[in-house]
Amino acid sequence: MKRLLSHLVARVKESWNRPTSRPQRFTQLKLEGLEDRLVPSTTEYVNPAALFNFNNVYGDFWSAYNAAQPGDTIQLEPGATIAGGTINKPGLTIRGDPGYSANNYTVTGNVEVTQNGFLTNFKNLDFGQNTLTLDANADVVGVEYSLVGQINSYANDALIYGNTVQGMLTFHSLGGNGGGNNVSGNTFVGIDAQVSMENGINDAVNNNTFQVTSNTDIFLADEQGAVVANNQIYNTGDAPDPYGIVVSNDQNGQGTNVQIVGNVIQTGNLGVGLVTYNSTESTSMNVWVQGNNFGGNAIGVLIVGDGISPGNINLGVYGNPGGNDFSDYQGGDGRLAIAVVDPADTIVWAQNNTWGTNPGDVVKDSTFNTCQQIAPSSVANQIGTGDILF
Repeated sequence: MKRLLSHLVARVKESWNRPTSRPQRFTQLKLEGLEDRLVPSTTEYVNPAALFNFNNVYGDFWSAYNAAQPGDTIQLEPGATIAGGTINKPGLTIRGDPGYSANNYTVTGNVEVTQNGFLTNFKNLDFGQNTLTLDANADVVGVEYSLVGQINSYANDALIYGNTVQGMLTFHSLGGNGGGNNVSGNTFVGIDAQVSMENGINDAVNNNTFQVTSNTDIFLADEQGAVVANNQIYNTGDAPDPYGIVVSNDQNGQGTNVQIVGNVIQTGNLGVGLVTYNSTESTSMNVWVQGNNFGGNAIGVLIVGDGISPGNINLGVYGNPGGNDFSDYQGGDGRLAIAVVDPADTIVWAQNNTWGTNPGDVVKDSTFNTCQQIAPSSVANQIGTGDILF
């Protein structure tokens, strides 16, 4: 019996330790990705000929808007309109069919974009007769390739690009902490077309064409880091005292620091190309003026102070290469290249610029042409002050 039990134990041990040619399998734990829950964007179509809403085709804009989800596109077909109202969904693209011009898609009432409508993009629409309002925090809204009437913006980072503008674009930075607005590549036409920016940071007005009769084409007040560059401004001078660009600094803002670079500014020899106006000593004013053509104005540059200082108006010195073109001013016709009035004793640098004659014949300060009268601006007819160093 002992021999039998010993033999059985040995057989069991042998079976436990017997090698096998089959490899052992181990289950390796691993993480698996979850199924993608993102919903693809959808295009809703607005076709006024549609008898009922079906398969993403709607007979009116607001039915399509109500069906749209954030990130969707709403496309208007020819003859479709937007009856005005409020946009409060983010990330929508609202456009007219790009195969047809913007005047096929009329906005028939005022449109407001709330803060929940951020990242909305309007394309190829006709806002020409109405107002588009961007509320505070309705940021990163675009208006492109459209007919534009009036825009009132209290938001940041708006892009107004490639439009025909028939009215005023106004940008207000509430509290002086916003900005980043960009007005580029547009054509401004008519009596009311202009740009006004106040209290913003890093705003820009670049590469636009102005063919207008407005009083002021570009107005900047208390702007920090603003750039106005490479615009073609042709004001016919039909409006009283037409101004191409006005830069203002007052006690209501946080100071002014702007660059005026590479523009062509003409007012039919009746107005002023660039006006700088400093009305306070409580904040600083710095204006860098480089590479502009100021021909075709009654006064190329008019510098106005508060009786103490006009601020730092740099037309060429201390790193500014100048390059402004005053060659159109020959003297003897009552026009002036630069006039400085009412800043008390100050120095305005205007070196390395192009002149058509002796600069002393076509500038107004405490030494040259001090009492010369220039139409049409009553401000420019004050006694010349300070010293222009050319």
